[in-house]
This record gives sequence, C-alpha cells and structure tokens, in this order.
Amino acid sequence: MRLHDLFEAISPSKEIIDYYMKEGCGIFAYALWLAYDKPENGRIGIISAVAGEKWSRSIPFEVTHAFFLIENSGNGIDVKGIEPIWRIAKPFGNAQFHSQYHPGDFRTVYGQFRSKAALRRSIRNSRSR
Repeated sequence: MRLHDLFEAISPSKEIIDYYMKEGCGIFAYALWLAYDKPENGRIGIISAVAGEKWSRSIPFEVTHAFFLIENSGNGIDVKGIEPIWRIAKPFGNAQFHSQYHPGDFRTVYGQFRSKAALRRSIRNSRSR
C-alpha cells in the first residue's frame, strides 16, 4: 500500500484526526512506515514537551507526539500530511523534536502493538469511532 492509498483509505474525519494526533499517533507513524515506499529511509520521530513529565525509567521524557520521519529531509508525516518537523511540533506549544527510532525499536520500546495483526485491529477500531 502506498502512502497516498493509506490516506485515502482512512479519509480522516475530525474524530480520526484527533485520535491520531493524540494517543494513536505512534500507531499511525508505525503504519506509515509499513506503507512507505522506501522503509529503509524512515524513522519514528518523537516530539516532546519541554517541561513534560517523564514516562518511565526507560523513557525519561514526555512523548507528546510520534510521527513518521523521512530521514535527511527535515520533513515528517502524521495524520495531517507531510510537513516540516517544526510545523508538526507547533500545535503542541512548548514542544520540540526530541529523538528518532528505527520503527522496530520504537515498537519494542513503546510496546503499543506487538504484532501487525494488533496494529490492523487498532486501525480498524479507530475507523469505527
């Protein structure tokens, strides 16, 4: 599936955009990586609130938003489309680009979905919201 097809498949409503801009952002970023034409050029980028709370010992910073990062381009993709990283961070106030992960590492660290089947279920469930 190409990225354009993924965006058309979800045809995001306000509710879907809200979900994938908040708690579903990591799922969406990972799905984009799976659909990306050149997955070797993609990473999961993390936006973090400057004064945010640490998540845990293993994640000692706030994860405000996750997005698909197109390496060496300065651009990322989230449910709103392709934008420069600074523009992706802007809606989150005092937040900035924090780090990037290989998608496999991201899945391990954040543990939001343990398999492609769990990812598909999450996307399917969000469509019914």
